Amino acid sequence: MAALVVSAAASYYPVTTAEAKAHMRVDTSADDTYIAALIAAATGMAELYTRRRLVRSTWCLYLDKFPVLPKNTIELPYPPLASVWLLRLRATGLRRRRTNATP
Repeated sequence: MAALVVSAAASYYPVTTAEAKAHMRVDTSADDTYIAALIAAATGMAELYTRRRLVRSTWCLYLDKFPVLPKNTIELPYPPLASVWLLRLRATGLRRRRTNATP
């Protein structure tokens, strides 16, 4: 079973509260918290719908087994991928196979 966990959530959104207020022609700051919540909700829905991340965040992907043939690849969800900074393989319960190959 695979698990995808957010380790560092995004600290910003694609649209600022000021930009949203300008678009909606809101002059008062009384609704800033509400508008920020709307931006967060809209960003989350857009990311779910497109299966893409609109802002940079850090994720950890845990796999219970290494991918096997025919694909033999690890598919990373939520493009676009900016970077991979750690790949750790923890091998437990593996058997070593002997070969008769000579150097």
